[in-house]
Amino acid sequence: MATTPFDPYLIPPTDVKGHSAQIVCHVQPGHARMVEVILASKQFPFATKGDVMRWCLHYGLEQLVSLSKEDSVAHSQFAQVRAVVELIKQEAAHHEFLTTFSLLKRVIEQHISVGAVTEAQRLVAQLEHTMSRMPDGYWRTRYIAELQAQWSYLTNADSGAPLTPEGDNQ
Repeated sequence: MATTPFDPYLIPPTDVKGHSAQIVCHVQPGHARMVEVILASKQFPFATKGDVMRWCLHYGLEQLVSLSKEDSVAHSQFAQVRAVVELIKQEAAHHEFLTTFSLLKRVIEQHISVGAVTEAQRLVAQLEHTMSRMPDGYWRTRYIAELQAQWSYLTNADSGAPLTPEGDNQ
């Protein structure tokens, strides 16, 4: 399972300045084994033990904060942590969006340049179907809108006729 910026399990290892802190502690062998089992199960989108530990730390601290006094420093600090996590996730999602469409542009241009218009059309249709299965929300809407804005000429064309980005059949 690949981790994506849209994943609720993703807890970034750095803050917005790229800083991180290392915490070292001893744990019971059973806990260490559980982390390995969870990681190996591929049931969750964790790639490393650190991913599992960050998730456990984040949600464990969230639980403790919810039990503390409303006006405590912990509430304020955790609100800052949540804000940083969300900001980093949004930045990562935006970067993934730009990277995806940059790569897609190159691939479609390659297909069209060698006359493989049908393959370009198939690719756009497949991606449109895949993107329509993303969770509802901003990023799904943005991905689909960008795909349609850039390559609707491939989905609306007569198959077999050479196409240009302007939508003209040559």
